Amino acid sequence: MADLAIIVSIMLGYTLLAGALAIFAIRRPPNGLFARMLIVVLLLPALYLSFRLLIVVSPLFMKIVFGAIGVSCVLAIRNLMRKPNLN
Repeated sequence: MADLAIIVSIMLGYTLLAGALAIFAIRRPPNGLFARMLIVVLLLPALYLSFRLLIVVSPLFMKIVFGAIGVSCVLAIRNLMRKPNLN
């Protein structure tokens, strides 16, 4: 049972950190292609985990948190897929 608690804690932590990364990627996306694709690769599992946790958790506040993380991951991935603006 302790192993399950550790795994769930890691999932929650990864999802929250990836949500913060998504917010930074929305505000100021990197110009390098490698950095952009690396962030996308890091955000895809977080997107999956956030929507899985959205279905599983019961408190309304946590549903709002994981829904917001999922939406921010989607917006960050959409923003990173665009051509970089090199003005």
